[in-house]
Amino acid sequence: MLFAENADYIAPLLETVAARGAYREEIREILRLAETFAKSKDGMIKLYFTEEKPALTPRELEIARLAAGGLNNTEIGKRLFISPNTVKSALKSVYAKLSISGRELLKQNLPPV
Repeated sequence: MLFAENADYIAPLLETVAARGAYREEIREILRLAETFAKSKDGMIKLYFTEEKPALTPRELEIARLAAGGLNNTEIGKRLFISPNTVKSALKSVYAKLSISGRELLKQNLPPV
């Protein structure tokens, strides 16, 4: 599959070689495989990577922004009149929805204000 995966880069070279009469059948097969590979790759990208991430609730967004601002769970809880365990639970949900693993990635992954 090496040739099929890199066909975008080597197709012009392969076509030049085929035009000179060398390896025509082999090159035709490589280009056919490259087309099949490209269609499969596009299908996988559409299926697995274009789904929108679940939206954060307004409360989750509020908690996430405070956490991204450097506040710890106790500080967030005091500010929002909720328990630190509620903050922890909300942050777990935020991490799952954004597919991240911790506070350090919150700033990069939060929707813009």
